[in-house]
Amino acid sequence: MIQKRIIKLIIAAFLFGVLPNIGFAKACADHLISERNRLFKSLNVSNESILEISAGDIKIITGTGKSDQVRNRSGDYIEVYELDDKQIVLKHIVFSKISDRTWSLTDALYENMGASILVKDDFVWEIRGNDFEPLDCAEKNGFFERLSSSLLTFKRGETSVLNIAKSELYTLILDDPETLFSIKDRIVVETDLLRDKGLQSDIADRRASNSNFETSIELNHRSLGVQKIGVTIPAQELDTAVQTGDESALFYLSDFHGQSQEATKSAFLRFNLGVTLQDASQTLLQTDVYAALGGNVFVQSGLSLSTDKLSSKKLALDQMLIGAEIDSGALGFARFRVGQFDAQNQGFLVSAYKPARSSEKLFSLQAYFSSDQSCDQCTQTAISMSVQEFRPRFGGYWTTSVDWVKSQGRYDKSTHFMFEKPILNGARIFFTGTYDLSPDNDHGFSFGAHFPIAYSKSNKAPIYFDSSIQARKGRYVPLRDWSQMDRDIYISNSKNTLERNWKSYMDLDF
Repeated sequence: MIQKRIIKLIIAAFLFGVLPNIGFAKACADHLISERNRLFKSLNVSNESILEISAGDIKIITGTGKSDQVRNRSGDYIEVYELDDKQIVLKHIVFSKISDRTWSLTDALYENMGASILVKDDFVWEIRGNDFEPLDCAEKNGFFERLSSSLLTFKRGETSVLNIAKSELYTLILDDPETLFSIKDRIVVETDLLRDKGLQSDIADRRASNSNFETSIELNHRSLGVQKIGVTIPAQELDTAVQTGDESALFYLSDFHGQSQEATKSAFLRFNLGVTLQDASQTLLQTDVYAALGGNVFVQSGLSLSTDKLSSKKLALDQMLIGAEIDSGALGFARFRVGQFDAQNQGFLVSAYKPARSSEKLFSLQAYFSSDQSCDQCTQTAISMSVQEFRPRFGGYWTTSVDWVKSQGRYDKSTHFMFEKPILNGARIFFTGTYDLSPDNDHGFSFGAHFPIAYSKSNKAPIYFDSSIQARKGRYVPLRDWSQMDRDIYISNSKNTLERNWKSYMDLDF
């Protein structure tokens, strides 16, 4: 009973409160449109012109060369302006009878000096300072809360602030008033900021289609299928940076921010063509494919061509994995892989990652279990604990780990370090070392480089083309190779990465 009574009260309030005000507002707008039609017919004014009503003043604004067509009558004082090169110029003063209801609006506008009402076609707006809203005559002070279907809304964000000169507004209303309703307070560009070479051209095109009325540009960084960070750039400061050719000040005026605790995941493809020289005796040509299927599911596969000193060649599909991810936001994330990892290893790998809150560190724990614990050449069990952090002094990432590996029925322990140095255009070089803590003293090292080749932008599934080369000798633990994509995704989607690479994607010389 109580719920029904509340519903009846809501319906009554709507019928007897809102609808009369909407009807009154619509009647007011209809009157102004009718008044404009009558006045323009009487004075022979082009229908494409604007009627402007302000405090104690009536204006007619015409397009270029159309003010001379306006006739003169007797009655009230009216100024006729012509838009010439985006500036309005007073051309004539004419007289015609204005209704008492319209004049009452001019009197009411004295309470809001600088405000004015514009009538064009079937649109009625009020400008008040920098606010630009549909007119609602039910609100005496000019702020509008009730709108009818004939009072179309133009809102720039939540503030409805119009940051253009009034003469530009006249030009827009005269040429194409419908455009006003597609204008946005901000434009949004969603792409991989570190890889999209056409970013600046895309921003310029979107701003042009928005008539450059936006106050900000939102760059949503979507890299390797993950979107969780972005940059908000003030439009006016961007214009200044373009004019001066210096983006340095714009960096400090832009807002680098996270978008949510939980990252948005989407599909993408990554192809990597790699060359590995193993122990100076074997060369591997590898084509690796990583496919994120959207959500938290992914597939890894690899095709290799190996050659040795005897010039024997072997082509094999030596990796086929399916994986899934569990993302707990700030608490960290875990990735699971199952399938064939390489020619000797089949099994299950779980990798758990924990980002540090106060520093750019990533802690990880990985455990691999072979499906065949009696194999001779495979890795039967492996556990690795590591920490990766960015070292500003060296401008790169330093990783330290401790590894336990069971193979051929025995356990070996080793420590591992890796240094990755980002260089130009997203490329990076790396150097690794492995110190064997077992009696065998089977130490190892490797060095190489990773190069991005191309990026195919697509809203559904962008495609990455990369290449890599490395030389390796001695002992190494394969877990890091199998899960390298995890760290690539994490690094490429950190706020610090966006800040450090600012000049690469905000190069204004395009």
